[in-house]
Amino acid sequence: MLLALLYQLEQSQWWSSRNILAQQFRQLNELVDHAERTVPYYHQIRRKAGLAPQEPITAENWQAIPLLTPAALIKHAGQMASTAIPPGHGRITGLKSSGSTGHAVSVLATGATGLIWQALNLRDHLWQARDVSKRLVTIRSGRYVKEPGVLYEFPGWGIATDLVFQTGPSALFHNLTALERQAEFLQKLKPDYLFAFPGIILRLAHYFRRHQLRLPGLKQVLTFGEPTSPEIESLCREVWDTECRDMYSAEEAGCIALQCPQTDNYHVQSESLLVEVLDDKGDPCEPGEIGRVILTTLHNFAMPLIRYQIGDYAEAGGPCPCGRGLPTLKRILGRRRNRARLPDGRRIWPQLSSESWSDIKEIECIQIRQKTLDRLDIGVVSPHPLNLSDETRLTGSLHQVFGYPFACIFSCLDAIPCHVNGKFEPFISELDDNRDE
Repeated sequence: MLLALLYQLEQSQWWSSRNILAQQFRQLNELVDHAERTVPYYHQIRRKAGLAPQEPITAENWQAIPLLTPAALIKHAGQMASTAIPPGHGRITGLKSSGSTGHAVSVLATGATGLIWQALNLRDHLWQARDVSKRLVTIRSGRYVKEPGVLYEFPGWGIATDLVFQTGPSALFHNLTALERQAEFLQKLKPDYLFAFPGIILRLAHYFRRHQLRLPGLKQVLTFGEPTSPEIESLCREVWDTECRDMYSAEEAGCIALQCPQTDNYHVQSESLLVEVLDDKGDPCEPGEIGRVILTTLHNFAMPLIRYQIGDYAEAGGPCPCGRGLPTLKRILGRRRNRARLPDGRRIWPQLSSESWSDIKEIECIQIRQKTLDRLDIGVVSPHPLNLSDETRLTGSLHQVFGYPFACIFSCLDAIPCHVNGKFEPFISELDDNRDE
């Protein structure tokens, strides 16, 4: 079954964008019909959108369907599950998001959706030409590994990969393991492939560079779970002489987009989801414009997520020169709270790079919080306190990054805590209009 699905994905990636969209709306009509009949929350969804009963869902009337927010998903959790899942969709399982929007949402998935997610995982391995006979090391959150500081080793890469390929060994450890212990594990294991949050990779790369350590056999770093940055790609090449590839995914929806093997574009996995990028007015973004990510899970008949506002922002992309018809995202920018608001009305997602302060007293880490419209509070982790000259130089660097002369207030910290799931946000806006919905 998995190989058959993988073969279908090999064909569908080359369909025209028009054909892909037509197939998506064919599936959408089945999904909406099922949701109206069997999901209490979606009862009469067409009527609520101003459509006639049984009116076909088309690209022209799709935007009349209301958005679903994480808060609404939590509030109406008892009304979201189907009362009559079609036979053949397999075992029902529960999933829970990381809660990085401020709302940890729980959803149901089926064996069918799990099979699709496994196939998309295999697609990523094939796109990136990974040698699955080599060693994989994964650094994950507490939902996947119980105890920080403990190393777990396995004979294969995982269920999906092991069903299709003869894989090499893998290892797993908690992302809240002490940084020096993580480095020890990696030095011992000598991975060929390393899979972790971008923030973990960033801290590890700085640690390896500072202590002049190497991972000579590392072939590729794969990041997931939070926005990556050009700095991480640059550090991976400098410190480990390897490339870094990224995937965009969510616990409640599976794989959303994979990086193209020929370019840096993210290809939306349209066989599994319909993804929209909408501006503040609710209109589709043109290539190069930034907007909210809205997704619809096409095959989850246990708990359909229809026009789900996942909480992320992305830059819409255009046709990819690789020739695949799958739509693209140019960048994944993060949450609304990661967006700065400037006094002149502009809104930006600041691209922070440690190169801006790499020569200032061994700064290990900083986190910036926008408390007011004209002020930034900067927490700094460094073995040496900053003096006035250091603060002046760092202020100048930040003014260049933000394009505005914010007042900068510095505080020295022993450490900057990550979220409970191990994710790290270098910039957070605490302004009311930037709070996540």
